[in-house]
Amino acid sequence: MLGRAEEARASAARARGIIEDLSPTVFGTMLLGTRVGLSEEILGDLAAAERIMRPAIDWLAQRQEKAFLSTVAPQLGRVVAKMGRLDEAEELARLGQETAPADDWVSQVLWREALALAKAGRGELKEAERLAREAVAMTQGVDYLDSMAWAWDDLALVLTAAGETDEAVAALREALALWERKGNVVSAARTREALSAR
Repeated sequence: MLGRAEEARASAARARGIIEDLSPTVFGTMLLGTRVGLSEEILGDLAAAERIMRPAIDWLAQRQEKAFLSTVAPQLGRVVAKMGRLDEAEELARLGQETAPADDWVSQVLWREALALAKAGRGELKEAERLAREAVAMTQGVDYLDSMAWAWDDLALVLTAAGETDEAVAALREALALWERKGNVVSAARTREALSAR
């Protein structure tokens, strides 16, 4: 979040080594997929994020482990949607939807975000906006600032696709304020660039 990419990747490599030495566990695999994958997404390397998340999803699915699969799968769905692979994004979103417990708000938010981005990419804009707004609403009242910011950022992408420029700008400003509160310097800078380009 502070933009120290080399340090972040070195820490991730050490963590991966420790987990491999101890032999993979459900929790360790989930941490690599979600936290290390997210770090690459924050740094803007979507392909690297996918390379990290994909093996975690496969490992969890092979073991029929659903509690963490419900989080990692739609998280990757968001990434591949941004890469333009909409069918795959929807498949991963649906996997999250099918496996997420009703009270797992992170997973519930993530599958809606992934599905919203996939639908926006296909031009299904009303449904995309409905899902994206549901995701934003579900983050209200929590203190997970980064998840809240991603929800607003994804809503901005959907609104931009729909040509709702003013509302997209308002959503980006919400995301920016949250990232600034969190101290996510990298995402805040990227959002400022997006706002200045409008």
